[in-house]
Amino acid sequence: MDVSRVIDAIRSLPGVLSVHAMDRGLVETILEEESEIFSNNIEVCNQGLEEVLARDAAVCVFCNGDFQGPDEGSGGLCLMSSEGELMGKELTSSEIGQYRDRTDVVWLSDDFVMFSEVSFSGTERFVLFPKEYKGVSEEDGARNAVLCYPATTSDMILRRAFGVKAPEGTASAIIAFDLAFQ
Repeated sequence: MDVSRVIDAIRSLPGVLSVHAMDRGLVETILEEESEIFSNNIEVCNQGLEEVLARDAAVCVFCNGDFQGPDEGSGGLCLMSSEGELMGKELTSSEIGQYRDRTDVVWLSDDFVMFSEVSFSGTERFVLFPKEYKGVSEEDGARNAVLCYPATTSDMILRRAFGVKAPEGTASAIIAFDLAFQ
């Protein structure tokens, strides 16, 4: 499985500081770390990482603010009940105006709303959905690419794994994809 073409393509993108191939063991370590993440005593489920495991290959990208992430319309953060009911969601900049005057939402931040008319029983959890990533193509050797941003503790694991001492303002992202040419 040769990911060198994909790595070269990602390395050439603006804002990319370094790119590193990830083996399945490291992906599973990150997934295990992410399974223990809570925010305000609410479980956080990074479904993007589960999608990473479903792809042929994954790379870790260390990047700065110039990196062009996924389109804002794909994926995102939602608050879900244990029954799968949507209780709240992160809004894209294009959605904010549509929610501004609604009476059935409570604003928790400038870009996150809770739906006041949703009733549920059980527990809730934040779900980070994978984001479709169009920064690589079949021409580069990748298809079905997704991107997810790991939690801070996972970022530290990735920095140690790859010996990266990145400057302040550097983030890590995981891009996973199926190989276009096998």
